[in-house]
Amino acid sequence: MKFNINKITFVTVITVVILAFSACNNHKDGDGQNQEAKEIQKEEAHEEVPTIATLSEEQLKIVGIKIGTIEHRELSATIKANGNLNVPNNNKANATSLYGGVIRTLKVQIGDYVRKGEIIATIANPQFIQLQEEYLSIVSRITFAEQELSRQKELYEGNAGAKKNLQSATAELNSLRTRKASLHQQLQLMGINPSTLSNSNLKSALTVNSPLNGTVSNVFAKIGSYVDVSSPVIEVVDNSSLHLDLQVFEKDLPQIKIGQTIHFRLTNNPATEYEATVFNIGSSFQNESKTIAVRCRIKGNKNGLIDGMNITGIVSLSNVTTPAVPNDAIVNTDGKYFIFVQTDKKAEEHHEEEKEEPVHYSVTSPLQKDTTIVKEYVSQIRAISHIELRALERGYLQKIYVDEGQTVKKGQLMFQIMPMVYQAEQQKAQAEANFAEIEYKNTKALADSKQPVYVGTEWEPYTENNEANADWIKTMDKAGLAKTAFSQGGYLAAKVMIDTISGIDGEVTRDAVTSALKEGKELHYSLAGSPYVFGDARAHSPMKSTKIMQLVDGKWTVKTPDWYTLAKAK
Repeated sequence: MKFNINKITFVTVITVVILAFSACNNHKDGDGQNQEAKEIQKEEAHEEVPTIATLSEEQLKIVGIKIGTIEHRELSATIKANGNLNVPNNNKANATSLYGGVIRTLKVQIGDYVRKGEIIATIANPQFIQLQEEYLSIVSRITFAEQELSRQKELYEGNAGAKKNLQSATAELNSLRTRKASLHQQLQLMGINPSTLSNSNLKSALTVNSPLNGTVSNVFAKIGSYVDVSSPVIEVVDNSSLHLDLQVFEKDLPQIKIGQTIHFRLTNNPATEYEATVFNIGSSFQNESKTIAVRCRIKGNKNGLIDGMNITGIVSLSNVTTPAVPNDAIVNTDGKYFIFVQTDKKAEEHHEEEKEEPVHYSVTSPLQKDTTIVKEYVSQIRAISHIELRALERGYLQKIYVDEGQTVKKGQLMFQIMPMVYQAEQQKAQAEANFAEIEYKNTKALADSKQPVYVGTEWEPYTENNEANADWIKTMDKAGLAKTAFSQGGYLAAKVMIDTISGIDGEVTRDAVTSALKEGKELHYSLAGSPYVFGDARAHSPMKSTKIMQLVDGKWTVKTPDWYTLAKAK
């Protein structure tokens, strides 16, 4: 047997006993003479017969052997495991725009530190101006609707106006206010303050802001590219919540406890040792690796640690008191470890062994005893129920309340989708429902009152088959069109254009038709109670003649066969 002896400690010519053992020591390279072994193996080695060797004083001096003592030291048993550094998803975020547009400016790059709310990019889209324009228009219409509601209240209270008009004015104002609230929230989502919006400061570009404090880990967009809610601009990672995910095998899991200390080093940079504490033990295997994730909170300085780095960790188990020697007192040969122990025994001389006579034993009847037969089987533990959680509605993820490995209860809040867009749509739908309900109540009240219903018609009643409607009815039947008041309007508009163009002497152009209409000639038709006149005026002047119709048993009946013509205003 050949030994590599390196300065083992002795003082005189002595006889030593070579003891074989297999205690593993996870010592660091370059440890000194007095550094203790870091780890002891839990399983004891198979016993071997000690070998006694005698060394002379001269041999001791040449080799440089010194005598040391075996001490009882408190050492830690450990488990070695690999893993990686990880940041929880609620500390990662993609900066996105809720509205599509083209990247105009990009203010950050990979590695930059950004704060929550900081501008990272601007995007442009003409639709942004349209939304602001609609908001300002709604604000103006609300002012008018408020004035109209006030006027209808005064008329109703003075018995000069119908209740239906008051209710319609109220419903219209509520509908406009709901639309304003919806646009107000949409503008806020765009980063525009509606209270400061005016005709002189419409914005054609929106800002994209950082959703949290952290470091830019990736930039997905570039100037000129199109982005929307499905295409993030950058990714931000907050390394302040960086933790260690250690992959522990099933056989070692029972020895892992909450609060245990983990010493780890970066796989590609093992010079620095870091420390962490176990705070969560996973309850499921990681993919097909048959390992369980043990999450550890990193203690102390985190400089140089980045999300995704691979590490090698040592799990410190309970401390045990055991005999220990310095690392330099351990000799390694042929994959086995030995130590030299001083003894007063002498080496035995080797003699040929004499042959021994075989020993004979008498055979008796067998002894019967109860025996228990045990068989071992391999099995697996599987979860009874495995559920995937998905949102019923699409939307922008606003907040995450859970982390991997966390125990949750039925009904517990886990994620939140930004609710403002849905709330605005709900308010709009509620306003429309309120308006429809008012219309229904008015109609029902009118029907329940049994009061006669009268209306005025601008043209000859379309229900009448008489000489005034003869040419119109013939035209509609020939074209296969329905005979309604709308088709009467179309027929009259066509007659006006035909008669006007027929009266033009020369080339028919847009200017010629306009000049012919503005001549102010009266155009008489049997369908209309008063003539059509075109020309320049401050406002539209409605038809002056009408016939009164009454609704009887669901059908319109002419009450005044003759036209009623209003007198000209003085």
